[in-house]
Amino acid sequence: MLQVDQIAVARDGRTLLRNVSVDVAPGQILGILGANGAGKSTLLATLAGEFPAASGRILWQSKDVQQMSTAALARCRAVLPQAATLAFDLDVREVVAAGAYPFAELTPAAVADLVEQALKLADASDYAERSYLHLSGGEQQRVHLARVLVQVLAARQADEPRLLLLDEPTANLDPRHQLLLLRTLRLLADTRALAIVVILHDVNLAASACDQLLLLAQGRVVAYGAPRAALTPEHLQAAYDTSARVIEHPDTDGRVLVLFDL
Repeated sequence: MLQVDQIAVARDGRTLLRNVSVDVAPGQILGILGANGAGKSTLLATLAGEFPAASGRILWQSKDVQQMSTAALARCRAVLPQAATLAFDLDVREVVAAGAYPFAELTPAAVADLVEQALKLADASDYAERSYLHLSGGEQQRVHLARVLVQVLAARQADEPRLLLLDEPTANLDPRHQLLLLRTLRLLADTRALAIVVILHDVNLAASACDQLLLLAQGRVVAYGAPRAALTPEHLQAAYDTSARVIEHPDTDGRVLVLFDL
């Protein structure tokens, strides 16, 4: 389980996060929401062990993330940043296979099998033979998703949880592939014991795909809980400085639909 206890983050003399606490168990998806500058990417980087927390604790499977080596972190969690870029003219399979780098014990055949699994999960198999630099932005995004999927699926024991952290993975994707991505995350959470933390801008996508939501505003927690409890007009006003209505989803029992007012 990922346990975050009252963390604060400061950089360059500015406090970016204050008293953030969340828990994410294997099989759960936590969505992080908030306006630009709310601290979402800072939180994700801190959970990944890339930024130090000024106070509080982050534990993964009872181990302090801040005390773990880079090599140890690479074997138990994968991170898809907001703007994944690559300057080298590699083919798609080579890019995706890079996700297996922390697992030197894997045979070439095992890596190749993981690559094919990940390409299929990311709906990127159709251009597996192409050069990465010749792909569109959305296609490149799906290749990087496949790469981090290789990392969380590699050398995994049946009872060994992994942590997947994604910063706006639906950016550059059309609606169909946004939905496919979130369905893939749901499948992996349910069948592969992944604990998933994902930053999203689309509140309704988050409401439909996530078990828990964390709303941030100016580095502070506005709401944390199940989508129905977190997505209230009051919380949305505090997070986005915009009024909204929250109604029952017409097609999905127990879910809500957010309508922002113009």
